Amino acid sequence: PVSNIQTTHLISKYLRDKSDDIILVSPDAGAMKKVTAISEMTGLPFALIHKERASDGTISRMTLVGDVAGRKAVIVDDMADTCGTVMRAADLLVEMGARDVEAVMT
Repeated sequence: PVSNIQTTHLISKYLRDKSDDIILVSPDAGAMKKVTAISEMTGLPFALIHKERASDGTISRMTLVGDVAGRKAVIVDDMADTCGTVMRAADLLVEMGARDVEAVMT
C-alpha cells in the first residue's frame, strides 16, 4: 500500500507566515498545478520557467515568464531527482534580479 500525502496546505501555511514580497516560481510545466494551487491559497503571485530539452535530454534553454526583480523567489517543484532543473532555475532567477531564492520540493 502507498499513501499519497498532499503538502499544498503545509507549504501554503509556511509561505503565508513568512511572506515578505515573495513570488512563487514553477521551474517547469510539471509543477505549475501545485504552484497555482499555492498561489490561490496564499494570494502570492507566480512566475513560470519554460524549459526546453535537447535531443539527449539535457536542458537546452530556460525562459522566465514573469518578473522576479527585487523579490524573494520561491521555487516550488513537484519532484526532484538530480535537482539540475532547480539549480538552473535558481541561477536564472538570480540573473533576472531576484534578491533571494529558496526552493521547496514535494
